[in-house]
Amino acid sequence: MDFVWLPIGEKGINNYYYPVDRFDRGSKGYQVWIGMYWVQGYHDPSDVGLVSEFAIWDQNFWLGMHGCPKPYTYVDLVENITVIDYQGYQAYYMYGGIVSRSDVEPYEEVVLRGFFITFYDKERDRTIIIYACATQDNIDELVSELQSIVNGWSLR
Repeated sequence: MDFVWLPIGEKGINNYYYPVDRFDRGSKGYQVWIGMYWVQGYHDPSDVGLVSEFAIWDQNFWLGMHGCPKPYTYVDLVENITVIDYQGYQAYYMYGGIVSRSDVEPYEEVVLRGFFITFYDKERDRTIIIYACATQDNIDELVSELQSIVNGWSLR
């Protein structure tokens, strides 16, 4: 992600996954993402703007790499920010969404909904941003499965 986040002066990695039907319009897995940014250094995990900035740069870069001629991404929803315990870390959980474009021709506009979990890992000196999303039409059906996957990860 160093190259992607260079314009905002940040470094880190992105581990992400998507289902086999992610690029199949009309499928349950269409435009589903789940992953984790490992950002170098401390960043305030409660800062919604910061979380948004990393996601926007990543999404727009991805769209460009998939041939989208005019990528755009903007946050249109952030709600229910709560403090949770995530594997022993004090973390922030937030539900939200973005409006962007699909990475599949004709690159139509998509509304994505999902959640973020953010926290700072002092031992590794990394700010962690976990994300999971699906289209607005499919998130209600998939959110429990996405949460189950995220809760099953072992960070230790």
